[in-house]
Amino acid sequence: MRLKRVALTISRMPKRSFSRLGAVLLPVVSAAVTAALVVSALGQPSAAPAPESDSTSVKVDGVETLTNIESVAYTQALASAKAKKPKVTVIGTGGTISGVATSRSSFQNYRSGQIAIGDMVGYLQPEIGAVADVSTVQFGNKGSGGYTIPEFHALTLAVEKALKSSDGVVVTTGTDTMEEFAYWLDLSVRSQKPVVLTGAMRPWAAVSPDGPKVIGADGPANLYNAIVLAASQATYCYGAVLMLGDEFHAARDVTKTSSYRMDTFQTREFGVLGWIDGSNIKVGRAPARIQECDDKSKWYTPFNLNKLGPEALPGSRW
Repeated sequence: MRLKRVALTISRMPKRSFSRLGAVLLPVVSAAVTAALVVSALGQPSAAPAPESDSTSVKVDGVETLTNIESVAYTQALASAKAKKPKVTVIGTGGTISGVATSRSSFQNYRSGQIAIGDMVGYLQPEIGAVADVSTVQFGNKGSGGYTIPEFHALTLAVEKALKSSDGVVVTTGTDTMEEFAYWLDLSVRSQKPVVLTGAMRPWAAVSPDGPKVIGADGPANLYNAIVLAASQATYCYGAVLMLGDEFHAARDVTKTSSYRMDTFQTREFGVLGWIDGSNIKVGRAPARIQECDDKSKWYTPFNLNKLGPEALPGSRW
């Protein structure tokens, strides 16, 4: 019909106009007629087939793994998270995430360890309640640099106690020594269930613990995502992982690179383990110990703090 209208319009134009426009319109009309003939002969074009992916992709309840994890226990853990609402225990130790700033726009002037972990998890309700049944333990509430070796020992036992009844544990702490907290738990926790450490680069509230949120505070999102990650079982058999800024890293590889930037934690040589985008979790790689997931005797580290008291540890008198 469009071609007919064009032809009719041209036929009614004065000869001088036709001669001027003929050189311009003729190639366009010819191309259109040719295209129409091709479509008529071949039929409507179909969508190009999606390219095949070289990665092994497994999706279970919002978890996508782009690495080939050949483990029965890992697969069962992912399936269990889909079959029932997981239980997650959040253990609070303080840090910037529980800090109170002098004003809503103060990112560096604040006191850490001012807000109870139960209040922070309560702020995430009711949304987090749709993800998991969350309980809290207030282990401590101070800066991460203030913990001793005996307290680290007690934290391991607290995590293992929580994992006896929960499907995963989240530990909140300060970022100054978060990588040390994570590596300690990676070495000493003997449960294969997810252990996720998180915190914040900006304090939670301003003026008072129940005051307004600091502008751009990253704590609420980090805590929410850490619970989502632990509940998903995506890091089952990974050992301890560190989650900040929508990314999670292996405790053995991650390091803090800046005292101010929100994306301070990086794994320079190997890259992040994966990403959390809303309810979707994408796992890009797995730590080496996942290969022993089906054999606990090989998966365990040599450290069993249930049999080793804090007094036997180096630095226990510090």
